[in-house]
Amino acid sequence: MDHMRRHTIRLDNIKTVVLDEADEMLDMGFREDMETILAETPSDRQTALFSATMPKPILEITDKFQKEDAVFLKMPAKELTIPLVRQYYYEVSRKNKEEAVSRLLDYYNPKRSLIFCNTKKMADDLAQALTGRGYFAEALHGDLSQVQRDRVMQGFKNGQTEILIATDVAARGLDIDDVEAVFNYDVPQDIEYYVHRIGRTGRAGRKGRAFTLVVGREVLKIRDIERYCKTRIEARAIPTSADVKNSKSEKILDDMIKLILNEDLSEVVAMVERKLNDEDFTAIELSAAFLRNAMGENKYEVTDEEMLIEPWEKSVKRKKNGDKGKKKGYGKEFRKEFRKEFKKSFKKEFKKDIKEKRHKSEKHREEKRNDGKIRSKDIRPDGSVRKKKMFR
Repeated sequence: MDHMRRHTIRLDNIKTVVLDEADEMLDMGFREDMETILAETPSDRQTALFSATMPKPILEITDKFQKEDAVFLKMPAKELTIPLVRQYYYEVSRKNKEEAVSRLLDYYNPKRSLIFCNTKKMADDLAQALTGRGYFAEALHGDLSQVQRDRVMQGFKNGQTEILIATDVAARGLDIDDVEAVFNYDVPQDIEYYVHRIGRTGRAGRKGRAFTLVVGREVLKIRDIERYCKTRIEARAIPTSADVKNSKSEKILDDMIKLILNEDLSEVVAMVERKLNDEDFTAIELSAAFLRNAMGENKYEVTDEEMLIEPWEKSVKRKKNGDKGKKKGYGKEFRKEFRKEFKKSFKKEFKKDIKEKRHKSEKHREEKRNDGKIRSKDIRPDGSVRKKKMFR
């Protein structure tokens, strides 16, 4: 539009106009801009409009700027997700989400990953946290200038940045073919966003993985996504420290075997032989030291026990059935026996208390009798004291 105002662009010869992500453009307040641009284009142009949803404002634009013979095409729900993308979700506590992402990155070790957050602040915070843990991560969101955005995208494309953390709006239009894994750090607020997110991996016939971190009731959104997309999202547990360690060692050893088979290592072998002759250790010990150094130190801040969490649906079912003690190992038989013992103990203590009170009462009456305050004729046969009647 700036070019239109400065007359530095001519739209007279436009043959085709494509409006992609039309619903998002409307949500961001660009309807008037869209209409202004379309009004300056030739009336005999071809107009193609792509939108995840078709609200009334979108239909009004189609009626106004498309020809009467325009064809409406709708993608069936069964094709919304990509079969080559394996989809998993993990139930975690909110405070351990950063730890969960770190473990998944180490376990699967994707060369290029895309992490989605619902807010710009969350994207910045997560990028800073992962950078502090030693990952090459950058944030991408609407607060970045075009220069900053270009720098971040260039770093992600050329491999300097391994992890791109983005918001949904900022990620619109990203075209990167070799993203191996997509992480939903936050469950998307709209099911359509989920489709757009996981569509960033598994492109050009490649396989991909999509991981979603779920907190509490958010598992219900996973069920909604499964119904809408007609797909299956598998529940999994966060890898333990031992799982990550085994995965790292297997990958490193596989890489070493490929190096032995494909490279000439005669010069390096001679160096290792000289070192072994000079020092008092074996080749196996030296190999183990190399492997330990390549695996790095354990940077996890949360123990495996703290990462464990009861699935939300299971906990709701347990509470609904009234079996609140089951989590601690207190079954129905235990509670039945406990109630029985409690009643027996309560009756015993109650009788003892009544007996003590009765004894104190008799002792008190005896003391008053000795003081002359209670006459013998005022004591009833059952031991109670007859009250004196006052007459005026």
